[in-house]
Amino acid sequence: MNHIDQNFLTAADVPDFLLRELLQPVYWERTYLALRDAGVTKYHEVGAGDALKKYNRWIESEAARSL
Repeated sequence: MNHIDQNFLTAADVPDFLLRELLQPVYWERTYLALRDAGVTKYHEVGAGDALKKYNRWIESEAARSL
């Protein structure tokens, strides 16, 4: 799923997406919620640190408060 408009990507979509990605902000909260709504339950953060893991927990706590 891309983080700009939350559409699932095919291999053919990746080159155009990479160009768009350079020019647009990352909408992670919107993307995380869309992935969750699509049934995704496991995430693997690649790279140094665990910033997205912490951000995902914050998003979940905010979503629970709004219920």
